Amino acid sequence: MKTPGLLFFLFFTLIGLGCLALGVVNYMQEEAFFATAEHSTATISEYVPDPNPQVADFCPRYEFTTKDGQDVTYIGDNCASKPDKSKIGQTEEAYYTADDPQTIESRGWLGSEGSGLIMGALGCAFFPLVGSISLLKGLWAKRKKSA
Repeated sequence: MKTPGLLFFLFFTLIGLGCLALGVVNYMQEEAFFATAEHSTATISEYVPDPNPQVADFCPRYEFTTKDGQDVTYIGDNCASKPDKSKIGQTEEAYYTADDPQTIESRGWLGSEGSGLIMGALGCAFFPLVGSISLLKGLWAKRKKSA
């Protein structure tokens, strides 16, 4: 009969593998988006209060023009406690769908492209580690009994 510690470990290992699988699926979906998305260079025009009322941060407002000539503004994710006036005028690549230019993604491992895969890999490492605590605890108890 299997010990409860082993079952606990296997359960958490399956959760970890599920996290990794979901991270890979998310990465493939993001790559499919970037394969069909249009891109433009967005410029920081100003800093505005964070849209989240529970946070007293300031977020950059980006502006760009689509290939169709439509002006688009969006609020960036890199919010700071104080507006950094020196960053006004800096640029960033904005990826969007032609039919909905308000849906904006950013490339790179820390952008939307790789964050799901990173979190999946961390889950794949973390959950089996948590499960191994119970397994090691059971093995330690058996070792103490036999000694």
